[in-house]
Amino acid sequence: MKGSQTHFNKAMKEDIYLSQYFQLEEFTRSETAERLGIDNSIKTNQSHSSLGGRWLSQLSIINSLCALCEAILEPLRGAYGKAIHISSGYRCLQLNRAIGSKDTSQHIKGEACDISQGLRSENLKLFRLIQDLGLPFDQLIWEGGGRWIHVSHKANGHNRGQILYLFSIINYQLL
Repeated sequence: MKGSQTHFNKAMKEDIYLSQYFQLEEFTRSETAERLGIDNSIKTNQSHSSLGGRWLSQLSIINSLCALCEAILEPLRGAYGKAIHISSGYRCLQLNRAIGSKDTSQHIKGEACDISQGLRSENLKLFRLIQDLGLPFDQLIWEGGGRWIHVSHKANGHNRGQILYLFSIINYQLL
């Protein structure tokens, strides 16, 4: 059974499109997880503290990722005219804790991703484009001095449109 489950998880990561241009594997791939031996595949058996300890199902996480793709990433890619690189997407609770993120991170629920085109100038174009297009983001964060952008979207439609600039781990500035 373990072998067939591994085959299923591998096939699931590689073959599932969440939207026209974005695959599930882009959101679950993690060099940190590989280095630490953490399985970052989407599983039902993780409790999420911000949900009062309730379980997150595979379906709810995948639905959230699909909503993120359709509401934010697809329109952004269309307007930008080039592929968008997901540097961090879904994170299982173990990986999220290993990188020092809070248990309330939207990455755990499939509601957030970090994107980076490798150049701050290109990241700035994306950051501005998300705003100019009026995309329904919950949070848009300019992180690491522009080395990457965090963008989140809640599938339930209650998106705050919050824009933040993070220059260090302890310094969020709200606009």
